[in-house]
Amino acid sequence: MKLQVVISCEHASNEVPEAYRSLFVQAESDLNSHRGWDPGSYDIAEHLGKHLESDPFVYPYTRLLVEPNRSLDNEQLFSEFSKLLSRKEKIQLVNTYYKPYRELVESQIRELTGKGPVLHLGIHTFTPDWNGTRRDVDIGILFDPGRDYEQQYAHLLVDQLSGNGFVVKENEPYLGISDGFTTYLRTRFEDTQYMGFEIEVSQGLLGRLSEVSALLSQAISKVNLSFQGRIAYSE
Repeated sequence: MKLQVVISCEHASNEVPEAYRSLFVQAESDLNSHRGWDPGSYDIAEHLGKHLESDPFVYPYTRLLVEPNRSLDNEQLFSEFSKLLSRKEKIQLVNTYYKPYRELVESQIRELTGKGPVLHLGIHTFTPDWNGTRRDVDIGILFDPGRDYEQQYAHLLVDQLSGNGFVVKENEPYLGISDGFTTYLRTRFEDTQYMGFEIEVSQGLLGRLSEVSALLSQAISKVNLSFQGRIAYSE
């Protein structure tokens, strides 16, 4: 059975809604840094969307306002800038920006599970240096090793990506079971319905995004073809 592909991009932009710009008048450097967004992630998501025939879902604002890739009880949901807001204002942020985006993606996944198992790709980029240490990874495939189909798919994808001049690793530079949108969605869908991956690309490769995007789209397409029929699908 053909995999249904959903692509999302939670950190595509560092834009601030006009109503909240006063919170960030002294935050230009933070907004333009990796804290404010994932530069290059939108370009990768757009490329994958075209080649995998799945228009990406794109969150259009900075994560420093409210973080769409964290759970509601996570202390990182609001940054030091938006933590200054009142409880009522924070609830309004969640209801205006956070929930509509996440509910739209989840709704699409739920709809597509009626046609077959869903492959969800959350596209991110990461800073190659962290606290003075160089991260020894170019492309990371984040998944839950406790979900058998995700593990099988990840192994195949890493095999396809490896040997092309990039360092490709599983669950690096972050763990796939850390709090995130895919982690939440795994609680909403069975293993046979949903496979959620975060694709992490080093921002050290921003000058080679076309090459990286092409490699990812080709590798994912090949794995999708070989993976079809493996999942004991159930609606």
